[in-house]
Parts: sequence; structure tokens; C-alpha cells
Amino acid sequence: MTSPRLPRGRDLARTGGPVLSDRPPGRGVTLPAERDPVTGKWLSGDPAGRADKGRQSVPHRPPVAALVTAGALLVAGAVALVVLLGGGDDDPAPAAAPTPSSASAEPTPEPTPEPTPAFTGPRTVPIVLTTTEFVSPPGFGPDPSLGSVGEVRQRTWELTGPCDGTGTCTVVHCRAPGNCNPPFEAAPTGTGEYAAISTTPVVWQNPSCSGGMATATITFRVSGPPEKPTLTGTWVESADPVIIPGPALCGVYLGTFTFTSA
Repeated sequence: MTSPRLPRGRDLARTGGPVLSDRPPGRGVTLPAERDPVTGKWLSGDPAGRADKGRQSVPHRPPVAALVTAGALLVAGAVALVVLLGGGDDDPAPAAAPTPSSASAEPTPEPTPEPTPAFTGPRTVPIVLTTTEFVSPPGFGPDPSLGSVGEVRQRTWELTGPCDGTGTCTVVHCRAPGNCNPPFEAAPTGTGEYAAISTTPVVWQNPSCSGGMATATITFRVSGPPEKPTLTGTWVESADPVIIPGPALCGVYLGTFTFTSA
């Protein structure tokens, strides 16, 4: 096999590198002398450039630029090491925690509104009381002075408490300003209505006809705004005893009424 042709001496300027040949050098060709890398002068001694001949006269000095560059890199490396190890007096501020994205953040719950407190203050409600029935005591006939069926009377109720169909409601029944029955407590029935029993002593102008208790069973419904409610209901009377014995025979007349707010 034939070896590939390699560049010859005349090709040195064109190749820019060392010249290789597949033939031995001629008789007039010698080995090149060696130059000092710092001064550029030719070295004496063995033309093969052995270190033990001719080089001791010009000591070899390493490039200053290389030493300076290496020293600078060494110092820079030491500074970087100090920073990494946290040895400086001024420690860097800790990095802020990453803000979670809107996709990963938990939704903020809506605040629960505070419940509106129930209105419990006293409020006066005018009512219209209509007689639907009169019951005469045994042995007594109708008494026109007491009224008649269908008669309408103006009264007022004063309410205190929630009176909203679930909370208690205190009622004061008044025939006129300053002429009121004792207050009674009405309790919710669970159907939006109230029920109450009001008792008052039977007092007549004739002391011999006074005695016993009259009882009113009252049911009503409250609607409308708490500050100005609307009322509808019934009022049924009973008494014990109905007949009051004494020097004069007395009886208690009982009525049944409906009422609505005026």
C-alpha cells in the first residue's frame, strides 16, 4: 500500500505548521536550533534541545502575566468561597417567599354576616275589638248596657319582646290610657301564632257582686315589620264562678271577640 503524500518543506508557508515527510532528510539538512521562549535568542548546545546543555546560561522564567492571572483567579475564588460560606459581616437578606399563584391559592371564605338583632322594644299597636257573641249568666237576660253582637270598640296593645312568631311576646291590653289590664305572656305555638291566658279579678261597683276571676283565652298572629306589626286574633272569655252569691245575686256576662290592628 502506498503511503499518502505529506506536505514537504516548500509547503510550510502554506500549511502554517510543522513539515512532515515520508523521506529521510538530505545531507545538507540539520535539526533546528531552539529559541528561548522569553528572550527569543537562540540556545547554544545540543541542536536537539536537551535541557542539560546550553540552557543554564539563560535561566527559564515563567511568564509574569500567567502568574498574575493565576493569582487573581485564586483571590477571586477565595472571595467567592467566603460569600458562599456566609462569612461576611453583612449577610444577604433572606429571599422572599414565593407568592402562590392564583390557581394554587386557597379561596378566601366569604365573611359570615352578623345576624341583625331582633327588635324587642315596646311598641303600641291600636286594635279594633269586635263583639261576635255574648253569653248571659244563667237566670239573667241580655244586658244592653254591656254591648251587643257586632259592636266595635277601640283598644290598644303594647307589645314587648321579639313577637316574631318564634320569640316570646308580652302584651298589655288597655281600654284607655291609664286603664289597662295586667300584662300577660304570649307563647309561640310553632305555627306562627301566639297563645296566652289572661286572668283578671271580677270587680263590680257593688262590693257584694265582686269576686272570682275572669279568664280570657287569646290567640293571635303577628306580621309586618317588627317596629310596626300587624295583629289579627280572637279573644274568648270565661269566668269562675259565673254566679256570685251574696246579699245580691250577681252574674258574669261573657263575650267572644275578634280583633285586628287598626
